[in-house]
Amino acid sequence: MDFGIWYVTTEICEPECLDEQIVSLLKKLTSDLNVWAELKKKHRVELFCYLGMESGNDGLSFSAELLRQIAERQIELGLDIYSPTEE
Repeated sequence: MDFGIWYVTTEICEPECLDEQIVSLLKKLTSDLNVWAELKKKHRVELFCYLGMESGNDGLSFSAELLRQIAERQIELGLDIYSPTEE
């Protein structure tokens, strides 16, 4: 089985705004949905995000527009969420 990875990154923003960071990433890539459909036929297409939360009860939300863009491109969204550790 062949395996490889291609990735695009964005700058960390302060204060954190994951929605804006994902929009920034998508702007770097094609908006042609036919290209995305062809990629999806041959490859796993995933958007993976690491979230380090400030407290155990933080939250986040995604705009409807961002969710539409992710869905149109058939991108799997993965979130790796970590709460702070007590020292």
